[in-house]
Amino acid sequence: MLTLISKLHYQGYETGEFSDVAARSLEETNALIKNYPWEEECAVTSVGLAAAGMVIEDGSANYLKIGNYFHSRYCLYLYTNSGKYFIRIVATIEEALAIADNFFNGKDIQADLSREYDLGIKKHFVSKDFIYKVTGLRILKFMLFTIILTVPFTLLLVLCIGTPLFVFTFFVWLFFCGINWLLFINYFLQSRSLFLKVSEGQNKFLFGTRRSYKEYSKEDIDRLTVYACTGGSRGPSWFSFQVYKILFKNGTEIRFTSLLISSFKARWKFGNVPVTEVRKFFPFSRLEKITDK
Repeated sequence: MLTLISKLHYQGYETGEFSDVAARSLEETNALIKNYPWEEECAVTSVGLAAAGMVIEDGSANYLKIGNYFHSRYCLYLYTNSGKYFIRIVATIEEALAIADNFFNGKDIQADLSREYDLGIKKHFVSKDFIYKVTGLRILKFMLFTIILTVPFTLLLVLCIGTPLFVFTFFVWLFFCGINWLLFINYFLQSRSLFLKVSEGQNKFLFGTRRSYKEYSKEDIDRLTVYACTGGSRGPSWFSFQVYKILFKNGTEIRFTSLLISSFKARWKFGNVPVTEVRKFFPFSRLEKITDK
């Protein structure tokens, strides 16, 4: 029996976030389309590729999304493995089902849709894993501002060696670069083996080491405490260094830093959790050994 991957996207989900991902038969896929809460989702979401809906994916990396549209209509979006993009607006769910049936059975449905041109739309069809860990690319992104500052200030420091300005220049270097590197070493030692999988729309999330992690629930969180530097983004050069402590209602707590996940994403993904912000001039992280048990 032929089966294709189908998945659901709801209001409040991030781009690339889906639930109920499974291989389904044509009958099961049609039932999923019919039973989707179209009216409820249409009332609270906008239209377009980012809107709520469902996606069907065939074995050749072609995607068909059925989404809400104005006046209780539906919009179908086809993204092919060659990067072509097509859309069609239909008035009834029956029309949407007919096009979905043809797609499911491998028929060419491009003639039934209108060709559109847009960039960066594949992310609305492909599932994202929402896994956060410390990689070389993450370090580069996190430390780019510090690296840019370090080059000229270090050159200035070297030029001042043996001059009366050396001590002053050293403290300037320490303030604009050195503290950043000390905080980075502290964060790296704490975060290098950590694993976090979390998205905005899902209540469950995973945290632990890369080899062993546990499942947690956002509903069990009592408070998120953010340790940030004094002055925020208008403060010293290490304003992006932050420590997060999640306290659960049973007294358990976990800690991670902005090296693992950016401050914007951390606050966004735990958006419904009470937040306490603590200002510290040097937001160092307490080094804790997290085992793989």
